[in-house]
Amino acid sequence: MPTPKTGFTIEQHEKYGEMLQRSLRDLTTISTQIDNNYGRSTPISDEAKKVIKTVDQLKSDMEDLLCKENPDKDHSEISHCYYDAAKSGRF
Repeated sequence: MPTPKTGFTIEQHEKYGEMLQRSLRDLTTISTQIDNNYGRSTPISDEAKKVIKTVDQLKSDMEDLLCKENPDKDHSEISHCYYDAAKSGRF
């Protein structure tokens, strides 16, 4: 019988949230450079924007899981995992 999955710990959410935030910053930089060098209405620009949208959605979905997995925690206590890490000096 398979062992039930337990999800991430808060520490894992913090780690992977930081990684997603860093990835989004890097992808946004790349997307801006693509726009500047190839134009905004090019297929490559559209692809870059799709990637950003997908990663941003993943970040949002992971935050939803974090809140669902930790109903005893106030949202303001744990939302830093996927948002505000740059402001809190975690990078």
